[in-house]
Amino acid sequence: MNLPRVIKMLALEAFSADSLVREPEPSAAMDSADNVQAFDQQGLREGPMMPLYHFNSLAISRLLPEGGRLLDLGSGSGRLLAHLAAGRPDVEIVGLELAQPMVDLGNRMFERASLFPRVRLELGDMTAFGKQPFDRLDAISINLALEHLPDFGAVHTLVAQVGDAARKFGCGFWLFNHTRPKTRAIAGLFPEAMTPDAPAHFKEDSRNSLIASWRYSEVLPVLRSALGDRVQGRVSRLLPFYLAFWADSATRRETTTGLWQGPARPPGKAGQEFAMFRALLFPGVPLDTPGKAARGKV
Repeated sequence: MNLPRVIKMLALEAFSADSLVREPEPSAAMDSADNVQAFDQQGLREGPMMPLYHFNSLAISRLLPEGGRLLDLGSGSGRLLAHLAAGRPDVEIVGLELAQPMVDLGNRMFERASLFPRVRLELGDMTAFGKQPFDRLDAISINLALEHLPDFGAVHTLVAQVGDAARKFGCGFWLFNHTRPKTRAIAGLFPEAMTPDAPAHFKEDSRNSLIASWRYSEVLPVLRSALGDRVQGRVSRLLPFYLAFWADSATRRETTTGLWQGPARPPGKAGQEFAMFRALLFPGVPLDTPGKAARGKV
């Protein structure tokens, strides 16, 4: 993170007129070799995406009962899912991803980590996940993937299927995504401020994703129509370029908290940035906490 650029970006967002109209991403699937590798490398243990991955992992873990099953939509190369699975060795995770190179890369990574097939990626369109023959789902998650959809009609289609699954299985729901800034200049500055050392391909994808994202006010009514008043949401407090929505399962009990067996925060710089992200951006979002066997881990 480059603090002077972050400050400049926040000042622009605060004092600019809202002029940025959403534009779809150039491609619905991130499947070029350079883009796949650039995206995957940012999620390594000390990579710039790890603070976000840890935050999302703790939020999703809180929704999953012991032995639960998660369906993740738009999973990329699965680095977040590998991190979640390491902290929750009791759960099964299925990730649905549109790009075959991402699926192949992720499943090879899961095999090396001895996570496959408990954790696996499958090729598929997240707007058609309702066709998958699941007999049980305990939670559905979408992490930095909603902007890949071509239009708001696709958002409606996806969320309607989430609502169907919630009624059928009583499952919980987690959505974490970018939200569109006010101007194109802010979108251009975002990757230079947040991931200054990332490859050019990753920065370009990050800019495109920000421009293609939807606002909190657009997404909330759609989620409420499908999930009702169970849905809660936040826009990040000090850095208003992220949003989070969640809905507990219909049968969630407090015993689902404390099942996380990983560290309370990642090691090194990633852990420091996670702590800052948690405290300053999303203090009101409920997260899982380490169980007895994991306390003290770093």
